[in-house]
Amino acid sequence: MITRRGDMNWDQEIENDRLKGMIIVYQEHIDVLEKENKELKAKTAFLQKQLEYKSYGPPIYEETTTYNKVES
Repeated sequence: MITRRGDMNWDQEIENDRLKGMIIVYQEHIDVLEKENKELKAKTAFLQKQLEYKSYGPPIYEETTTYNKVES
């Protein structure tokens, strides 16, 4: 259907609104998935650290810091 400039094609307008709605829904789903992904990455890092502690024991810190020591 050929329309003159300025005439509205209602089928195209309806389709355009439907597609805009789909974009909003997909963007909201992307936001949820990104949040879930961030949480899962944090859990993975925590579990990797726990596995490291279980395998090698807790980290050993040396007590050889010399700052703030007053020498006599």
